[in-house]
Amino acid sequence: MIELLVAIAVFGILLVVAVPAFRGMILGNRLMTLTHETARAINLTRSEAIKRGLRVSMCPSANGTSCAADGRWEQGWIQFADPNGNGNFDAGDTLLLVREAYGGQTTVRTGARFNQFLSYLPNGQSQGTGGSNDTFRLCNERGTTLGFSIMINNVGRVRVDRGAASCP
Repeated sequence: MIELLVAIAVFGILLVVAVPAFRGMILGNRLMTLTHETARAINLTRSEAIKRGLRVSMCPSANGTSCAADGRWEQGWIQFADPNGNGNFDAGDTLLLVREAYGGQTTVRTGARFNQFLSYLPNGQSQGTGGSNDTFRLCNERGTTLGFSIMINNVGRVRVDRGAASCP
């Protein structure tokens, strides 16, 4: 009987120590997966612009049919062929991909350049609402040091890095 009580006590202590660490690992892996999925979507936007020979854009979208102007990329996004280059999904534009909302406490923010849309020209260069490099910052309840950044330079190349300078 004493051995059983000791075994249960040891099991309880291990459970108290392991569960928070396991939860942190799950949150970290989920955020890393979302980060790489976002980077792949950005690269897809670039490759579609090059392949189609016209501007291709992506913008935040809560409903999958129109762009949202609030810059909250975690609500989902759409990718579309954007021949007129205005960054809005208009009649006649071809819808390429719809991404549902992230869910949970994940936030995705950008600077001013890609706050409303991200667009690639047929030569593969990125275009936004500004004129310099910009970063997508992905965070969850674990904070900025355990977040991720997706940096896009002026020529449109994408780089993923650990840590985010700021998250809401």
